[in-house]
Formats: sequence, C-alpha cells, structure tokens
Amino acid sequence: MMAATLIQSLRDFDHSSWDNEDQRVELLSAARALISKVETPFGKIMDISHSQPMLAMALKVAKDVKLFEKWVEAGSDAKSIDELCDLVGVKATLLRRLFMHLVATNVVDQVEDNSFVPSAFAKSVIEPTLFCWIDYMYEFTLPTMTAAPSFLKKNDYQEPRDSKNGIWQHAYGCPGRTIFDHCRENPAVGDMFNTCMIGWGGFRPGWLDFYPSETLLVEGNDPVLVDVGGNVGHDLELFNKKHPGYASRLVIEDLPEVVARAKCDDAITRVAHDFFTPQPIKGARAYYLKTILHDWSDQHATEILRNLKPGLTPGFSRVLINDVVIPAREPDWKATGEDLAVMCIVGSVERTADQWRKVVEDAGLSLVKIWAAPKALEGIIEAELAA
Repeated sequence: MMAATLIQSLRDFDHSSWDNEDQRVELLSAARALISKVETPFGKIMDISHSQPMLAMALKVAKDVKLFEKWVEAGSDAKSIDELCDLVGVKATLLRRLFMHLVATNVVDQVEDNSFVPSAFAKSVIEPTLFCWIDYMYEFTLPTMTAAPSFLKKNDYQEPRDSKNGIWQHAYGCPGRTIFDHCRENPAVGDMFNTCMIGWGGFRPGWLDFYPSETLLVEGNDPVLVDVGGNVGHDLELFNKKHPGYASRLVIEDLPEVVARAKCDDAITRVAHDFFTPQPIKGARAYYLKTILHDWSDQHATEILRNLKPGLTPGFSRVLINDVVIPAREPDWKATGEDLAVMCIVGSVERTADQWRKVVEDAGLSLVKIWAAPKALEGIIEAELAA
C-alpha cells in the first residue's frame, strides 16, 4: 500500500513542489537514493553500459544536426518523425531509432505513436554553455576514460600525477603535450573548452553569493581584483555588476590569444600573462583563481601559487581559490566524477580541505578560511602570505 501511495505522489509531482534551491537539491538526492534502493543490480549495470552511453551518442547526433535548436525555432510544437526529418535532413528510420531512446530517457515526450514534443530539458540544453559539454565529453572525457584502464594497468595502478605524460597522452599518442597545447593548436576546440568553463560556474551558486566580496572594496587606486587565468572575463563581469564603479581597478589575466577575446567591460585592464611566471600586478587586494588549480598536480599548483607571491602585499593581499572542495564524508557525485575526469584528462585531482591546506602551505601561504554555500560543489579557499 505504501508503494502505491508513493507512486501516485510521484505521478502528481511538479516543479512547484519545492520551496527553494536547497530543498530541490535534497529532493534530488532523496530521489537518487530511492532509485538505488528499488533498482536491481542488472538494471543498474544496463543503465551504466547501455542507457547512458547511448543517450550521450543520441545527444551528440542531435547537437551535430541542430535538432533541438531548429525544433525550438519552429515553435517547439508536436511533430512527426517525417516533419523533424525535414528540419534536419536525417533519414527517418535513423531518427526514429534515436528518438525511441530519447523518449525512453525522458529527453523527448511522445504524445502519440508518431508525434513528439521536446521536454523542458531538450528546450533548455540548446544554451551553448550547456550543450558544449557533449562536445567536451567526446573530445576529452570518452577517449581518456576508455584509455584509463590500460594506462593504469601498464603503470602498476599508480595515481596519474603528470600533466604531460598521463592518460590523455596515452589515449592520443602524444607524450609531452597537454590538452592546453591541443586547445591552442585547434581554435575550435579551444573555443569549445572556454565555453564549457563559462558554463561550469554559470549554473550553480557563484562565489559572490557566499563570499563577502564587499571586504575587497578598499579605498585608493590599487587593483581590487586580479582574475588570474580569467578566460574571457565572465567572473569579473559578475563582480562588476555587483560592485559598479570599480571596473578600472579590475584586471583580467590570461594567455595572449585568450585575453584578446575578453568579453568584459572596456574599463577592465587586460594583461597577457602566463601564470607559471611571476605575477606582474603588484599590491592588489585579491588574486582570484577560478578552477585553475584543479587542472594541475600538487607540484604545479604549488608553483602557480608561488608565482603570485611577488605581487602580494603582506597583511593586505588575499589569494582566492575558487575550486571544488570534496568533503571527507558523503561526497557529491558531481565532485567525485569531476575528480576522476581531471585525473584522466590532466593528471590532476579535486582536493579535500586538508589537501588544499597542504598545497597552500607548501607555496608559502597561510590558509585563512574555506568559504562555501550549503550544497555547493565549489568553495573559496582564502589564503594570504605566511607570516
């Protein structure tokens, strides 16, 4: 009887059934726990081996032919397979087979035998900073996860910690090169990677939601915030909107070809800089690194932080590291999945609080505090020059 009541409650469920974001996250966690309790071992292994990989393939094909974009442009109304074929030029028999799996995985809704409508997900995923992750998966994740077992076996199951001779290099047969070399040499791949990095922080609580950024707003002419490896300036734009009037005291740093494409306020200073070289901007209130250090081993992460020291003013300057902090217990699957992804792709690691403390202190800095929002994946690791 309890199962029947639960089934009916789930069928009656809609998006108005939660009050806030924390409750939504708790609800999702409970739903995943429920699935793990009712799913059989065979069902779970089939989901891992058949459902999710084939969903990824179907979404990649849909993205390549711009299926969802064209469907939304045409009004998102119910369409037959033949009508959709007219939109994208895919053979009807192939599109139907793809659609059957998209229906089975709730990406597309089937209203009649030959009538389909896009789900809320299908209409939302066309956002470039979301859909780009399918390309990222095919460019980086799938080749490296496929190569990982043989690489680990060949290396006696030692933890990969070399960004130039790891699983990605094993997968592509290119020892000595990194994915960042690959991105520089292939502009389309580099653009896709940069779009993904914008999306990485765009759909979860941002650091300005939980870190007291107003404490950075000091008087004078010294830089307020230097975004080290800041990509095209997304985070500085958010800071500029929250704290208008400080644009001329904000600095974005990245490699020349990246910072040249910066999409932030013209008053924000652009500086071409390699973070493996000494910091050129002196005396800023804060030096901010967003999802930089998780791409590098402890040795390289320590080197990056040490290179900030020439710019730091003792007792005044702060280093703000915006990155994943994995809890010691009950970790989030997104964090643990990302940890294995960076292991495979860049030979790095997502760190616990203790691991962050070690990296910070090995660089000659002192950990001030780790800030985080409830249920957030990332935190702000705040540091300063050690006394």
